Formats: sequence, structure tokens, C-alpha cells
Amino acid sequence: HYIRDEVQKALHLKFNHNFNLQYISGWTVKGEEHTYHTLHKHNYKNKISVEKKNFEVASVVYLDVPKYDEKHSKDANNFYCVLNNEYIKYYSYKPKIGDLIIFPIWLWHGSYPQTKGTRQTLNLDFKLS
Repeated sequence: HYIRDEVQKALHLKFNHNFNLQYISGWTVKGEEHTYHTLHKHNYKNKISVEKKNFEVASVVYLDVPKYDEKHSKDANNFYCVLNNEYIKYYSYKPKIGDLIIFPIWLWHGSYPQTKGTRQTLNLDFKLS
């Protein structure tokens, strides 16, 4: 409930609208040294419609992150996403414990290989109405 409430607050701040959030799915991912997530997006058969695909959101909460190691790439351990509108936009973000990232389920995203240590996330997807 806490994560749902935080997602709801963030969406209200961004769009000045009170959304009702319905839980779709949730899971946790725990990775060790060299693990990563290839570029992917979330698709659900219960979509409202293609036109309203942005009414389903993904959220990622970082429960644990590896320490940054200067000898690795500046993108090591980062969350990244790619948005393809008129041209491709690429974003990379170095998360901290407790960070909450919210994005539409159709957004392509992944994570760079991590350094020594553990990265664990709690992932919850919601339908908005």
C-alpha cells in the first residue's frame, strides 16, 4: 500500500489529477555481480486500449544498490530507458536505496551490468483510472 500511495502522490504532483490505481503485478529482482536486464518493456493483455496505453504504469523501488566503483563505467549499475518519438532519447540514472522510478509500461528500459555487491528492486505495475 505504501508504494501504491507514493506512486499516486507522484502522479498527482505531475498531472494534478487523482488517479485510482489498480494493482496489475509485482515481483522482486535480486542481482549480484555482472547481472543486468536487457532492454525490455511490459505488455499486458488487459490493456484498456492502444490509445490509452499510457494509463498503465510501472514502478521500481530500489531496496539495495551496489556501491559505485570508480574503475567501472560511469553507467555501471544504472537504470536506463529509451524513448523513440520523432528521434531517440536515451536516459541513464544512478539509483540510490529508496529511489522510486515511475514510467509508462510501454517504455523500453533495462539496467547496466552491476559491479560487486547486490542490487535488489521491488517492481509493481498499476492500471490507472
